This record gives sequence, C-alpha cells and structure tokens, in this order.
Amino acid sequence: MNESLNDLDLLRREIRLLWGVDDHGREAEPPRAAVPDPDPNRTEPPAELLLIKDRLDATTPTEITGCVSYLIDPARTVPVPPELALHRSGEPVPPDLAALRPDPEWEPDEWADLLAGRLGPWAFGITDGRIAAICHTPRDADGAAEAGVWTHPDHRGRGYAAAVTAAWAEVAAATRPLLYYSHLFDNAASRSVAGKIGARPLGRIWQLRNVGSSATTLATPDVH
Repeated sequence: MNESLNDLDLLRREIRLLWGVDDHGREAEPPRAAVPDPDPNRTEPPAELLLIKDRLDATTPTEITGCVSYLIDPARTVPVPPELALHRSGEPVPPDLAALRPDPEWEPDEWADLLAGRLGPWAFGITDGRIAAICHTPRDADGAAEAGVWTHPDHRGRGYAAAVTAAWAEVAAATRPLLYYSHLFDNAASRSVAGKIGARPLGRIWQLRNVGSSATTLATPDVH
C-alpha cells in the first residue's frame, strides 16, 4: 500500500478512479459534485456540499448520497468456508464457468470478457454447482482498483463475499498498489464484509446528483 498518501489523498484518488475513464475504456457518469470526507463517522454532509446543493436546487432538484470507503490490505488472511471452491483470474479457467453465468446480472458478452481477463481481475466462489459469490473489478485505472462484489441471494450470510473479496485482492495486488472497497452508508451487510477482510476505513465520499439519476457507487452493489 502507498504510505505516502494520507486518507484525504486516497479518497481523492478513489473519486478519480470511480468517475474517470479506466484502463478498459469504461467511463462512468460523474455526480454533479463529489466531496471526500476523512471522517468516517460524520452523519451530515459537509457544509460546502450543502451550499452547492442550495444553489443548484434553484433550477434543478438535487439529492445528496454517499458511501463509506476503505482500503483493502491484500495480506489479510480470510477463512474460506470448506464447501466453497475458489477460482481466480490468471489461473486456468474451468470449462464449466462459461455455463455458470449469473443471469440476468451478467450479459453473455460481458461474461466472456470477464472470464478472458479483459475487465480486470476477478475471483469466484462455487458451491453446489453454482457461482455463489463474485468479486470483480468494475473500475481499474493507474494502479488502483475498486472491488465489486455480488452474492447469490440463496448464499448470503455465509462468509462467501469476504472470501472472494480477499481472493480478488490477492490477485489484484500483484499489479495494483491501491485496492478500494466501498458501500452505501446503510448497507450493513457490506459493512460486515469490510470488517471480515480487515479493510481500513478511509472516510466517506459524499455525492450530489440530480434527482432521479443513479446515486449508487460502483464498488459493492448487493453485497451480503
């Protein structure tokens, strides 16, 4: 991990990662404003963001959302449930993985790109002949990557999300010194995963968006 950056610098780096063009040519629509906040316990948005909101609301209604951000330590050991078989990018891809595509979460072309490594590192957990959990790389640029985690609804609450995220970090850390994990404030399941993998809280990223636009971060949707 990069010890020369303080937490505020790391949050700013994550903002650029989330809403810039990444190494795979993916571009995310940025919010109207994104403010890094190194206080992970703050419950009210920063005053400067509220001021911007007041000005914008005169013409376009806006809303403030936010996420808690963490830095992942890839050296942290996480127990793997004995029934869960882990597969990582960079290893030979089992022939049956293509047929195990979670539908409708992944389109066939996107799934093929993921398995081929064209969308960055990944780790899967398989049990009972089904992909139970995935950690992939929704954003990947300039030596930094964001963890994106999905767990099948039938397999939540069993430690699978933490196991695949730790496996993903082990692979991604070989070429990416900064590994981020984040979740919306009220996502208790994602907060639990952060604790299990020993991720270090950096603070919060507050977002200001037009009402009706997507306010979900790219990091960890639907983690359980």
